[in-house]
Amino acid sequence: MILRRMIILINIIVISTFVWMGQKQHILVGEGDSPTLPLVGYQAPDFSLETFDGEVLSFYDDLLGEPVFINFWASWCPPCRAEMPAMVDVAHLYENEINFIGINVATQDGKNQAVQFIEEYQVPYPNLIDENATVSRNYQVPPIPTTIVIDQEGTVVFRKVGGMTKSEMIAAVKEGLEGKE
Repeated sequence: MILRRMIILINIIVISTFVWMGQKQHILVGEGDSPTLPLVGYQAPDFSLETFDGEVLSFYDDLLGEPVFINFWASWCPPCRAEMPAMVDVAHLYENEINFIGINVATQDGKNQAVQFIEEYQVPYPNLIDENATVSRNYQVPPIPTTIVIDQEGTVVFRKVGGMTKSEMIAAVKEGLEGKE
């Protein structure tokens, strides 16, 4: 009986700790001092990164006001390679409706390999270099691939860690276009 009570007490402590930690997650403050967090229902954090062509792309300055499909990837990542042909197809299918952006997690990749990857799959959308993994950390992207869809208001409406099928990508795009939560 005492052992059972101890197990229940330990479970309560563990669950309470996880609930407390979840409430204390790092929340970034974005434009207009509104809290941002890279989770569904929250305002997406701002970022500015350079493309492989040397241009700087900023979320708040260049993309806010239009839906955005962001995919974090690396050239060596098998699920990234597996999903890329479908992602290229979906990007072509919705090219006039949603902005596709790739973010190369450069701390885990070489620039030459990343450029080869982009060329090999004929990726038609801008790909940014997250050289110091700052954006990856702000978007809480430890494993890749990770895909985040943001509606035109800047709210995260979809998030998935791991590879995606073409039908999942289309459903995610539709959420971005509809602004669902």
